[in-house]
Amino acid sequence: MGNGSSPRRIAAAATIAAACALVIAPAAGAKTLRTGYKPTSYTPSVKHTGLCLESLTCPAVSNSSVSAKPGNYQHTQLGSLLGVGATTVVTWTSGPFTYTGAEGKRSRDVRLVMRRRADTGSLLDVAGNTATYSLNLVSARTGNTVAEGVHNAQNSPAANWTRTGPAQVAGAVRKGRSYKIEVQYTFTNGAQVIPGATSDFKKARLVARR
Repeated sequence: MGNGSSPRRIAAAATIAAACALVIAPAAGAKTLRTGYKPTSYTPSVKHTGLCLESLTCPAVSNSSVSAKPGNYQHTQLGSLLGVGATTVVTWTSGPFTYTGAEGKRSRDVRLVMRRRADTGSLLDVAGNTATYSLNLVSARTGNTVAEGVHNAQNSPAANWTRTGPAQVAGAVRKGRSYKIEVQYTFTNGAQVIPGATSDFKKARLVARR
């Protein structure tokens, strides 16, 4: 008997392949459901700890929401560090939004993302100084963190807008509940006088897909 395939076997294989293609092919007109939750307002807060004295030797902090094209962003500027050991925490908290899934449907793919940039090179060049950032989803009712998208990542210099995430948070959200997005910067300095730093973020949002 030869090693070649008979016409009957070839036809059978083609039939099986076609059947498999029908199983895995998406249905005609199938639609990907997608809903983005992008807060439009943020409120900043500042906290100093360590050896510095509030309003005297703690670094000055300026926070502002900047209108710009192609998109608005939140700006934090840390003033010159005066050589007194201190930790400065800046927290931006969004307004609340209600999670309703992906166009009202349950989603197992929910992502937390944002874009960031920073001028922190002078701060980080000094031994002992640190600059980190976190991106969290918090309960609007309790204020507790329900998901950590980014936890104390190094706030390294980035001259251009850089994407952070996506972080998968599907297991933390529930339809009908309200949440807020929180972006937090932590700056720690030692006993050297150095220039300040800046950090910006935009397009922080929750995206549900189905």
